[in-house]
Amino acid sequence: MLVIGVALLVLVASVLPVTTGLGSRRRGTSVPVAVLAGLAFPLTWVWWYVHDEDPYRHADRAHAL
Repeated sequence: MLVIGVALLVLVASVLPVTTGLGSRRRGTSVPVAVLAGLAFPLTWVWWYVHDEDPYRHADRAHAL
């Protein structure tokens, strides 16, 4: 029973790094960089957020309400 619990824990813990690595590969990075992105997935997510979404960007006057 302990083996099953550990296997499930490893499976759940590996989902985020694997999907982050796959997402990095889909964004066009090389395989080694995608593996590193998966291993450092929290930092990768922060980088993607800052790079993709500029929270301090000002809206155009045409789009402002």
